[in-house]
This record gives sequence, structure tokens and C-alpha cells, in this order.
Amino acid sequence: MVAQQPLAGFASKHGTPFTRLFLTHIDAHGDSSPALLLDAFCAPNRAANIPEFAALAPGGLRALRERFINDTSLLRAGNAFRDGGATEQALAAYRQALARNPDNPTALANLGTALADLNRLDEAAETLRRALAKEPANALTLFNLATVRARQGDFDDAIRLCAESVRIDPRSASARSNLGIFLFERGRPDEALPHLLEAVRLDPKKDHAHFTLGRALIRKGRLAEAARCYEAALALAPDERYLNALAWLLATAPDPALRDGPRAVELATRLCELTRYGAPRPLDILGAAYAEAGRFPEALRAAAKAAELARHQGQTRLAEEIAGHLERYRHSQPFHQ
Repeated sequence: MVAQQPLAGFASKHGTPFTRLFLTHIDAHGDSSPALLLDAFCAPNRAANIPEFAALAPGGLRALRERFINDTSLLRAGNAFRDGGATEQALAAYRQALARNPDNPTALANLGTALADLNRLDEAAETLRRALAKEPANALTLFNLATVRARQGDFDDAIRLCAESVRIDPRSASARSNLGIFLFERGRPDEALPHLLEAVRLDPKKDHAHFTLGRALIRKGRLAEAARCYEAALALAPDERYLNALAWLLATAPDPALRDGPRAVELATRLCELTRYGAPRPLDILGAAYAEAGRFPEALRAAAKAAELARHQGQTRLAEEIAGHLERYRHSQPFHQ
């Protein structure tokens, strides 16, 4: 009969101020295998307890009894599931945490954001409100509820909640960005501007903040600054909206120093490729870009196809607008705003 070789668990602080669990196999000569880090058994900012191991024959383990699982450990499990994209499992873990401790505000808040991930917005809003009732000054929960309310179409409530989040944590780039975006979408660009400027200062990688800042600057007639914002947004993310806005501005800006036909053609071509030349507005922008570059035969073809698609899709007003552009191209005139 071959003797069972033991597994050994041990804790170490190697590479971290907190103890972490490791597992190794010890052979008959007392030599150990390379240690395996049991990273799923401890959070990065928590110390680990050394486990106990028992040598058992196959079938010798009849049952395991949970003794140390509490709402905090279930909350951490839910966070791990959510980080890994397993949102349904995260929901189950958060609900188990709340079953053990209904007053855990973090479990409520994380349950609400997980529900929002699944687009269950009514449930998400209600759960986040319950979390806020327990922690009214939690800036992150206020921010998350504001985001849900905006997705539900209530920008006034979203602005109120996000403004309170910014008041509590003025250095949150995400809250600043969303507050500026919500204000802009509510038709309040002057109020949106300082928040958007602060958001991109705090975090220059927020592409949507750059883009919305550009839109707000357009409203103020600050076109050169808007173009720089659109360029910054596009450098961060190849979004169709960013291509659309920048290409149109470079093709049709009233200031000749700002217009750039070849660059507009490049951007508008990328936009049309993304939409497979099947959307009227990108083709209209391509036509304007060709015209600004002096390529009027190509401008006519792009605009004619754009007008045809617009009529076919029932976009009568857009079709009439493009027809006006076509008339200018027939006379070798670019369209400028």
C-alpha cells in the first residue's frame, strides 16, 4: 500500500505586508514542490489564517460545515464574481450577505450596481436608495444612483444626486464628468462647462468628458477649443460620435483656419466604413469633406447616396438638408456652417 503524501499549507508576507496562503506538496523524501498561491482565499488587503490539513483516504470526508463565513466574506465573494463578469453569481452572493446582515450598506450598494449592470434599473434604483438611507453621505452610492436615474431619463434627479456626490468628494473625476454631462443633456451648457473642465483636468483619459466639453464649447462659439476636445476624445476611443463631430467641424467650420478638408475626408471615410456606407448622415459628412477638399465629383456621389438613403429611411428633413448641400456641390461650392 502506497502511503499518502501530505499537502502543506503555509502563510507568507513575501511581496506584500499581509500574510497570504500558499499550498505545497511534500514527497516521501521531505522535498516540497513549488508553492502555489491560493489567491482566491483572501482579499488583497486582508491577512490570511493558516489552514489545517488532514490526510484522509478517498471518501473519508463526509461533510463540510461553514463556521467563519459572514456578510463581509460573502461581500468579497460577490465583488470577485462581478469583477470576473459573473453578475448573476455576484447578485446571489450579495443577497446572501444581506440575509446575514440586512444593515450592510456596502452589500446593498453593490447589489444595486450589479442590478444596474443587468439593466434592471427600477430594482437598482430602489436598492441604491436603501443603501443611501443607511449611509446618506456615501459619495460613490450617490454617484451610482445618479447614473441609474439618468439611464431612467430623469436628468433633474440625476443632477441633484451627482451634485451632492461632487460636494462630498470634489476630486472624483467620474462624478464631475457625469454631472457635466447630465447638465449638458438637460440644456444647461454654461453650468456644465466648469465641471467638464475639472473632470478632464482630474482625469485626462475620460473620453466622454472631452467629447461633451467639445459640444458645450461649440454652443459658446469656441470652435478651435472644441476641435481639440474632439481630437482628445477620438485619441482615447474610436467612437462613431467623435468621428462624426470632428469630421463635420473640420469640413464645415466658418473659420477657414480651422477647416481641414483632407483630414475631414480621412475621418469621414472611417465613419462610413464603420457604418458600412449604409447611414445617411456619415455619407453627408463625407460629401461635405470631399467638397472642402475640392473633390466635387466625389462629394456629389456621396451626398446623392446620402439623400437617397435618408428618403428611403423616412428621414425627410435630413433628405431636404442634404439636397441643399448637393446643389452647392453642383456649383463647385463647399458647404460651410
